[in-house]
Amino acid sequence: MLPSEPVTIVLSQMGWVRSAKGHDIDAPGLNYKAGDSFKAAVKGKSNQPVVFVDSTGRSYAIDPITLPSARGQGEPLTGKINVAAWGDR
Repeated sequence: MLPSEPVTIVLSQMGWVRSAKGHDIDAPGLNYKAGDSFKAAVKGKSNQPVVFVDSTGRSYAIDPITLPSARGQGEPLTGKINVAAWGDR
């Protein structure tokens, strides 16, 4: 059983995602890649999936423990979900 700890998931304008421990995070104040900036942040628990919804309404669940730490600049969200598998449905 995974521990249940507070996490904040941060998404950038360019689609990079990362996870920070705790809920007292200044997500807009984190470092972002050149030309990138804060888009959204959600609070959750480390043992509960975070769900992303694309522009077509499809949803993708990701375990927060698989996301990179907010100490870095994150990873592209497209590397965590398989959008191409859906094709043009």
